[in-house]
Amino acid sequence: LGPEYREITAALRTRENPISFEDLHDLLSDFENYLKRDEIMNENTSLPPIATANAAFKGKPHNKNRGPSNHKTLRPTSPTSSHHDVCQYCDKPGHTAKICYKLRGYPRRRNNPMAHHARAT
Repeated sequence: LGPEYREITAALRTRENPISFEDLHDLLSDFENYLKRDEIMNENTSLPPIATANAAFKGKPHNKNRGPSNHKTLRPTSPTSSHHDVCQYCDKPGHTAKICYKLRGYPRRRNNPMAHHARAT
C-alpha cells in the first residue's frame, strides 16, 4: 500500500483483536472510496486566483467562490452534518471511519467537559 494508507495501516497494526479478511477488505475498500471522494473534492475546490476574482464580479452569491465552469460540479447526495454520518468501521452514527475512535485508538470527544468542578468537603 502507498503512503496514503499510512493512517489506516497503523491503526490496523495496533488493534487488540485480529480482523477477518472480509472485514479488512471492506475497510480498505471504504478507505479507498474515501480517498477518491477526497481527491475529487480537492480538485473541485482548488481554483486559480484569477478564476476566484472573476467569480466575485459575476454577482452570483451562490457561486462566489468558484470560477466559471463548463462542467458539472459534484454535489453530496446526503447532508454533510456529522449527526447523519455512520461510521464504515464500527457502524455507529455521528462520525466516519476517518475519525473513528475505535479505529484510531483514542477516546472520542465528549460534549460536556468536566472542567472547573470543585468538590465540597
